[in-house]
Amino acid sequence: MGCNDRLIPARFLCLVSHLSMLAIILWSREENLKACLPYDYEESDLKTKDQEMLIGLSAALCLIGFELLGFLSGISMFFPCVSLTCILFFHLCI
Repeated sequence: MGCNDRLIPARFLCLVSHLSMLAIILWSREENLKACLPYDYEESDLKTKDQEMLIGLSAALCLIGFELLGFLSGISMFFPCVSLTCILFFHLCI
């Protein structure tokens, strides 16, 4: 068994798990925002933070989708150095 036989499934699992975590955070962002804001927050604070969080999560979802597309199309699938770097960065970001 070569290095690719272990790295390809691990990279795929990291990509899919990161994508699913971002989707869950995106769906529950209102509850997360209310939990992070002070008790006496104003509606304008909530809207501003919601917009910031939506932009950040949308950018992250687009980048994960782009990487998943490159992985599934085979462009970067069989490069062990790229796979190991992606797995390492995913674990550092989580």
